[in-house]
Amino acid sequence: MKKKANKDFDHIYGHVKDEEVMKKYGVKPSTIVMFTSHDEKVHFSEGKIDDNTIKKLNTLHKYPYLMDQYDGGRLFQYNKKPVVFINLKDDDRKKYDKYFFEIAKKYRKNELYFSLFNGEKFPSYEEYIAHPDNNFPKVAIIDTQYDDIHKWYLNGTFNENKMNQFIEDYVKGKFKASIKSEEIPKEQKEVFKVVGNTFMKDVIENDKDVFVKFYSPHCGHCKKLEPTYIELGKRFEKLKDYVRIAEFNMLENTLEYENINGYPSLLFYIKEKKSKGNSI
Repeated sequence: MKKKANKDFDHIYGHVKDEEVMKKYGVKPSTIVMFTSHDEKVHFSEGKIDDNTIKKLNTLHKYPYLMDQYDGGRLFQYNKKPVVFINLKDDDRKKYDKYFFEIAKKYRKNELYFSLFNGEKFPSYEEYIAHPDNNFPKVAIIDTQYDDIHKWYLNGTFNENKMNQFIEDYVKGKFKASIKSEEIPKEQKEVFKVVGNTFMKDVIENDKDVFVKFYSPHCGHCKKLEPTYIELGKRFEKLKDYVRIAEFNMLENTLEYENINGYPSLLFYIKEKKSKGNSI
């Protein structure tokens, strides 16, 4: 326990023997208690105390059952935890807040986390999640546990029964990752357009070196780069049998192969080294 406390800068650890304090909080001997500023606020360990006891308490109670978009983003990006992102308008939040709290609490034991946000106020999150529907609330599960980004979308008009089944099916492992893709271009220009359904064929599985710009059409830096990138495509036009200058719209397509965290991102896939993690 002491070693764990010395390495953990997110929590304050204490050791209590005072019977009055234990009585106040209803604590039995040989119990670890976690105090938080959210939800139930006082959380008790169960069963035998071992190395996994603190880990289990952290998993269940470190974060609120309903997080904001920032905690949700950190969890899936850095901690590799699956997060249910719910994009909803303020009026919807008032209507569904209790329901979302209960379902988030129910599935916390499965290490599934829930994050609520308003896409109109935080458009960068809406762009990244790239939900294909226009119905609110928009529900998507993002999972990066196995390096690839996997996204699953609850499609159609929202209702609680549909949501219940959606979450249950995910927990039981019934889903395949959703691929959002623009139509495959009939003609290509100096910058080769790659879409969700052609990424493997056009980038990974061909015999060319491929330089790819991953971008969002609303990104200011991406817009500034565009003329320069088109000029680059023109300069390599004569070498297109050997080198492909390509772009991938992250707003209109989903991508499993790479974990792209910012726009624009420029990656170079060398033909002799096209395996996961070997882009430059």
